[in-house]
Amino acid sequence: MNEEIQLHLAKANDCIKDAELLLTAHRSSASVGRSYYAMFHAASALLSGKDIKRHSHQGLISAFGQFFVKPGNIEPKFHKQACLKGKKTSAKDDFCTMCGKNWCSLRINKELAKIHSKK
Repeated sequence: MNEEIQLHLAKANDCIKDAELLLTAHRSSASVGRSYYAMFHAASALLSGKDIKRHSHQGLISAFGQFFVKPGNIEPKFHKQACLKGKKTSAKDDFCTMCGKNWCSLRINKELAKIHSKK
């Protein structure tokens, strides 16, 4: 495993830890942001393993779909297309930085709140 892959995986791991801490502190919106960056760095690590580099978030999302989802290596539900099939919400709701749709972060925040309320 090369240094770039290791760096992205370490960053993904740090983001997951941050997201967990933020969730524990009842900061679900901030936790969603850190979770997004964990996914971003994990996808960057996968693409780096194929010697593919993208410099924008949208480019990374597209390449992830092209090289991992379309060939069947990753389930489509883990790609942005799954988000695009969701319902729209009002403009006051937080929006998902991954797909640009409002409902995505709203749904995640509701799920996180349910999990946290059970503790």
